[in-house]
Amino acid sequence: MAELRILAPLLDHPDYCARQPFFFARAIRGLRSPLDLLDMEKGVAMLHDVQARRGHVLVVGDKDVDGVSSTALLANFLREHLVKQGGRLTLRVSDSGDDYGLSGELLESVKASDADLVILLDMGSSHGPEIHEVIATGKKVVVLDHHQIGKRAPEHEFCAFINPQRNADVHENEGKIPTVGLAFKFLFGYALSFLAEWNTEFCVPLEEFGQTGFARYRAGAWLGNEPAASATAPPSARALEDTALKFLKDHLAEPRIVEEISRSAPRTLERLLGSLLLSRTVEARPRLRDFLLNLSDLVSVGMITDMVPLRGENRTLVRIGLGLAGERKARGMPGYRMLIQELDLPEFGLTGRDLAWTVGPTLNAAGRMGNTALALDLLTADTAESAKLYAASLKQLNRKRRERTKENERIVEELLAANPHKIDRPIIFCYHPELKPGVSGIIATRLLERYGKPAVYVNPDGKWARGSARSAGLNVLNLLDQAAHLFIQFGGHPEAAGFSIEYEKIPLLEEVLSTLEFTPQTEAASEPIAHMDLHASRLGRSLFEELCAMEPFGQGNPEPVFRLSACEMYSHHFTKEHARFRVRGASGIEFVAWRMAEQIRALGSAPVTLFGILERHLWAGRDRLQFRVIGAAASEAQIKSA
Repeated sequence: MAELRILAPLLDHPDYCARQPFFFARAIRGLRSPLDLLDMEKGVAMLHDVQARRGHVLVVGDKDVDGVSSTALLANFLREHLVKQGGRLTLRVSDSGDDYGLSGELLESVKASDADLVILLDMGSSHGPEIHEVIATGKKVVVLDHHQIGKRAPEHEFCAFINPQRNADVHENEGKIPTVGLAFKFLFGYALSFLAEWNTEFCVPLEEFGQTGFARYRAGAWLGNEPAASATAPPSARALEDTALKFLKDHLAEPRIVEEISRSAPRTLERLLGSLLLSRTVEARPRLRDFLLNLSDLVSVGMITDMVPLRGENRTLVRIGLGLAGERKARGMPGYRMLIQELDLPEFGLTGRDLAWTVGPTLNAAGRMGNTALALDLLTADTAESAKLYAASLKQLNRKRRERTKENERIVEELLAANPHKIDRPIIFCYHPELKPGVSGIIATRLLERYGKPAVYVNPDGKWARGSARSAGLNVLNLLDQAAHLFIQFGGHPEAAGFSIEYEKIPLLEEVLSTLEFTPQTEAASEPIAHMDLHASRLGRSLFEELCAMEPFGQGNPEPVFRLSACEMYSHHFTKEHARFRVRGASGIEFVAWRMAEQIRALGSAPVTLFGILERHLWAGRDRLQFRVIGAAASEAQIKSA
């Protein structure tokens, strides 16, 4: 366990998962068995079959980072383990003009392919009839998807439907695993299928851990318990060897793990034992460990960008990619390495914020700007020369994406200013014919953050209009379902969904949404919620190093917000929207307040209370620390004197 001196109070804060057994693990710990996912064994068998026949695999992915990183992950693997053995590989990512999911031209191209196996990534959970059409053309299908399952889910002997929502109660985080995590587990399952652990049931005597009977496992998956009818293991399972049993006992002796077992659900011990057995399997096989490390770069980016809870296995996967769990000697993919270099980030020592705010959005820009193939070409590049060209092009495309976002934001501001009644409605709805496509999710999210209400944003996009819906604490899929008759197609998650719609039906959609009744969300607090009070003098490298020990930050493990009281600001520098300044006592730390210039200027030079986040700022080869201000107010002393 890492020693936190300044941040020790956060170990018990409810926003953090620091009491989880493997929170600070420096080795690969906390993986869950691929066999916990229904149809995993079936999908792995399909992959083995097409490899043995040197067949043709078609991989189809969505255009966001989750879909592209998943596609690249499988593509890099299949080039090595299928194409080099005489098989064929075709990649297809949805792009500009494609409808959501497996439909339209995308569906027709999949059906027309001569592939033996189709692997659908980040789509398929609501495309059962379409998948059956594909199977009718003589293909088998593997679905790796994490979206909500509805009435149109696939069900066919020639379809391996791998979605954690099918048995969410077995998984952590209510089954919220992004598709890139499922792709990782699919390839992990493939690697495990060559080992004895895949085909053998192992038996762990629970008496060693204060319980009775035996727990049975296969490749780390808990299969159930056997009563202690005798002193020997059940004949159907192989007894665990002494070295493995010692490994379990040694690791379960850590106080935090004992605490977790004592206060958690009844099956916690069995799940922890399975996870540790899997860890031992990886640790005992260097080639398997290196295989997982090489997959982890894209997994960490997709995990962070898809904003899944960074708890349990999700956190473990990101820590592996960041080099915090298992030593990283080199980046396995030229494309990813060149992208990091192009973005002026360190090859190692990346943080979750680097992935969320720099790497992820740059990759996402390709799909948003109608050129998903560019991101895929980069992540599957096999030479440094080609990767460098792709990375530079993608960086330039991301600049254009930012310009488009700013222009669309201007149009939206003018639209809402001219129609203030739109702001008063329970749902913020925006559509304008001059809006440009590709950034709907970004602007819908910003509308949600600004107004504290569900937001639906629609823009023209060729033949159909396309839209995004965002919410926090309210299921937007349920909202959209009440207007399902208006959509060509819609889907997504409870917090974030997308749809396509005919232009003439947009006014009807706004009318339907404006009449819906639901419980309003809690209004945003007047000031940010702080996780910890701190004196400005405590800001520095020591604090930042402790923050790095708590990485990765994201959903379920947020960046700590510090409240700094009685701050004396000086050396201000203002632009039209932003402010930079210094604070007495915070040596070497620059304070930045984005879009807060007017508020900071109004506070003047009197003592203030600042809320914000300590972060690294990389610029022109320099590595500095800055405090990003997210809230500011007059100090209590100043208010009382007034």
